[in-house]
Amino acid sequence: MWLPTAVALALLSGAAGAAFAEEFLIVQRPERLRIFNRYQQHLSTEERGRLRSFTPFRVIDADAVMGDGFTRCMTVDDGAHLYYIQKDEEGELFGAADAGFIKRIQRAEPLRDSVEVIASGGLTFFDPLEQVRSLLPRGAIVVRIFATDRLTYAYALSEHRYGWIRQPARGQAWRPLKRAQPDAVSPIARVMPALAERVEEVNGKLRRLFDHLGAKHNRQLPAPQWRMHSTPGAVLFVLETSLPAERFEESSRQLARKLESALLGTPLRVQASAGYIEVR
Repeated sequence: MWLPTAVALALLSGAAGAAFAEEFLIVQRPERLRIFNRYQQHLSTEERGRLRSFTPFRVIDADAVMGDGFTRCMTVDDGAHLYYIQKDEEGELFGAADAGFIKRIQRAEPLRDSVEVIASGGLTFFDPLEQVRSLLPRGAIVVRIFATDRLTYAYALSEHRYGWIRQPARGQAWRPLKRAQPDAVSPIARVMPALAERVEEVNGKLRRLFDHLGAKHNRQLPAPQWRMHSTPGAVLFVLETSLPAERFEESSRQLARKLESALLGTPLRVQASAGYIEVR
């Protein structure tokens, strides 16, 4: 999935980007469009809650027809969920006038990976309207969605939003985020089995919960899952979910407490926020 929420908010573990072109659709307020789920039903409140500002949708079919055989639509996905966006009689997206900034980007290179900022001065991050700019500091984690015209569209975990980064050089400004593989003599290495065990315990509870909810509501609900990643001197735990990470504050607290119990007798400490935990 693309990450945090619709986003996806989709966080991948060092997966290599594909070397072929795709089309993406960026929408400032996607919930204002006449958009339907994979069953071609109106979105529920929960489903609308997945749609973040400036969500990047991958265009599957720019000029499709819905199941009734005559309603025109655009078929898209956010990396985790399939959507149908209705078109009007002129072929424009229904509700576009209320959806704010909309841009179709063709011939984009899909990346679908996660990287760590290593540039000493950080990287400039700006929204599609170029109204909000911020600096992603060294050590920031970024989920790259696609690249085009020397720009990379990404989701910044620290900012909780989508935006653009000017295409930096690998090894100078960023490096791929790998799964944790610490040195065998480091404090982190000694507690890694215990950390992994506690993460799997929490992930198991989330899977069982969402299996129960799926059976209750007669539809498949993808379970959020915690993933472990490494940076020099630290291990990061990032929640992969198509829902807003803020909905899982209790899960974050539970995992943080379990991780703390595994760190007794070590100099390592836990820092936690909704959907994001550091051990260093």
